[in-house]
Amino acid sequence: MNNEKKVNWKKIRICEDGLEAQLLRNLMEINNIPVRLLNVNSNNLFPDSSIADVVVEVPETYFDEAEKIIVENFDD
Repeated sequence: MNNEKKVNWKKIRICEDGLEAQLLRNLMEINNIPVRLLNVNSNNLFPDSSIADVVVEVPETYFDEAEKIIVENFDD
């Protein structure tokens, strides 16, 4: 039987390009927050398309902390 706890991922941002998503990923990793990026490959194939948006997700339990970090570093 698998004793691993299921992680509920929550979308924290949708980035229009891979560079912005990577910056957010690095920021989360520096702060020891697990992070995952979705649609990264589509972004590289179709950089000018809305289908290329990169979804940045963090575990639900880290969402508030991650949001605070993003606001402190990126939002005005």
